[in-house]
This record gives sequence, structure tokens and C-alpha cells, in this order.
Amino acid sequence: MASREFYLERLRAESDVTKQVLQALPPERLDYKPDPRSPSAHQLAWTLTYELQSNLDVVNERKSDWKAIPPPPLQEIVRAFDQKAKDLAERVARLDDGSWDQKAQFLYEGQLIAEHTVQQFLWLTLFDSIHHRGQLTAYLRPMGGKVPAIYGPSADEPQGMGAWR
Repeated sequence: MASREFYLERLRAESDVTKQVLQALPPERLDYKPDPRSPSAHQLAWTLTYELQSNLDVVNERKSDWKAIPPPPLQEIVRAFDQKAKDLAERVARLDDGSWDQKAQFLYEGQLIAEHTVQQFLWLTLFDSIHHRGQLTAYLRPMGGKVPAIYGPSADEPQGMGAWR
């Protein structure tokens, strides 16, 4: 299996699980954070969605300029996450090998932070989103939510297979 095909397989599986985590967030507790220096659940949920937009920018324009944007309401985040994950999978599936290996830039507020190939950028941000999903998942129980199966059963979803499906 080629790298792009494996990426698409993992993107789809991880996106499905992340959407379940986003849907498990208690909307009345989005301000929750375990420490004053930690991001809120709302901020983490938005980061997961905004990363998908950043990935689409890299695939489409070979550049992403990350900006600090306040998070929209949770329902909008979940809807946008689902759509952007589908759009990204469709767009990556249409890339040819040359595009997959082209250089792309990551900027923060207009300043160049890193330059990687499209494939390196997409893999790095997929791993970063898994990390942020883990943070958000650890917030769920203290927020009063239930933890979905991620890489197998959870105490709240004992029969779930999560990303193993």
C-alpha cells in the first residue's frame, strides 16, 4: 500500500473517531480545562477542525497560514469537522505523486514556521490531531461526558472498536 492510500485509510478512521469525541462533549461545559494553562475543551474542538482547513489549504495552495480565530459554536464545529474531513479525503485521493511530494509552507500569522512536503505536512498534522483528540478525550469524564471507543472498548462503550473498524 502506498503512503497516500495508507494516509487516506487512517484519515478516514481517525476522523470518524474524532467526530464521536466531538459529539460526546457536553455543550454546557465547553469552558472546561484541567489547568489554567490548558486550552479549553472548546478551543481543542476548534483546533481539531481548524487543522483540517489548514490541511485543505496545503493540498490546494501548498501553503497554510494559521491564524488565531475564536471558536464558533460546538454544533458548527462538529458540522465543519465532518465536512472538512470528507473534503480532505476526496482532495487527497485526487492528488498525483508529484503533488503529494511537492513542498508546502506552514505559516503562523504570516511568519514561516516550517516547510515540508505535502505528505509530511499531512502526516504531521494527523498525528497532531490525534494528540489533541487525546487531550480532549481526557477532558470528557471530568466534564460529565462519556468516552467513546477510540482504539478499542472504553468503560462507556465496552463493545466499541473505534479506529479498528
